[in-house]
Amino acid sequence: MIKPVYVVSGFLDGGKTSFIKETLSDPDFTGGSSTLIIAFEEGDEPFDKEFLQKTSSQVVYLDRMADLTKEKMAELDKTYEFDRVFLELNGLERDGDLYDRGFYKNWELAESLAILDGSVLNNQLTNMRTFVFDHIRYADVAIINRCDDLDKVYIRNNFKGANPRLQLIFETKAHEVSTVSEGDLFTIQNGEVDIAANDYGLWYIDWTENPMKYDQVKATLRMVYFHSIPEEKNAVIMGRRVMTCCANDIQPLAITVLGADRDKMTIGDLYEVHGKIRIVPDSQNYANVIFYADRITHLEKPEDDLVYFN
Repeated sequence: MIKPVYVVSGFLDGGKTSFIKETLSDPDFTGGSSTLIIAFEEGDEPFDKEFLQKTSSQVVYLDRMADLTKEKMAELDKTYEFDRVFLELNGLERDGDLYDRGFYKNWELAESLAILDGSVLNNQLTNMRTFVFDHIRYADVAIINRCDDLDKVYIRNNFKGANPRLQLIFETKAHEVSTVSEGDLFTIQNGEVDIAANDYGLWYIDWTENPMKYDQVKATLRMVYFHSIPEEKNAVIMGRRVMTCCANDIQPLAITVLGADRDKMTIGDLYEVHGKIRIVPDSQNYANVIFYADRITHLEKPEDDLVYFN
């Protein structure tokens, strides 16, 4: 039987254990089935005996994520009886090590969540930025609790830049769900929008959150030519680069552009591209942008090769 795996990452005292306990205490989620919790750190909130009995759960503590090899997963699968797995990761280890290694054949990743404490998140971004973005990059959902005094727009833009498909949930100290409230970043007038070169990062975030806003819209974008698509005639990948966690982690925010004359373009140069945006679903029903260009004009090299989210 295939057993779903739920990965919960974040820093010590950020609320990971509380989240797991609340989730497993919900009969609508558990449906009476059993859980194996694998924890790589012990916080102030323990998995006490009463909780484990009440939720049909068992807990195993491991010292390091490197200890959870596929062989160890197979051993646990044979030693314990359970229907699902919850992994509580150590916030100062790389989540990527787990995902790079993969899971035992009977275990299948169901969802990856990052739980972060909004009251100290700015400090963590200053001092442990690489670890913060490592948690975000692999998460399906990020829950930012205690976010009352947090600049949610800044967090949303930067986190979505690192992981455009990330779902963000902000929760106040009173356990109320808070939203990112702001007006439209870009106004579409008469079916057209013109995005300045420095605003490309903000536009990229906007289209990932509001894809249908841009479907069939005529647009002018300033983008760098990254590379061609060999199997598709006149198709190229263009966009801009953004620094996410550090100077060594610069990621492309790219889209597919059709209608390009590749023989007249130079990889790495900046171009003004005019055309029409189409929003199409991929194989997993996620929205993707296809830009149908009708005019591509070479521009001078920008003062800054990177774009930002403010």
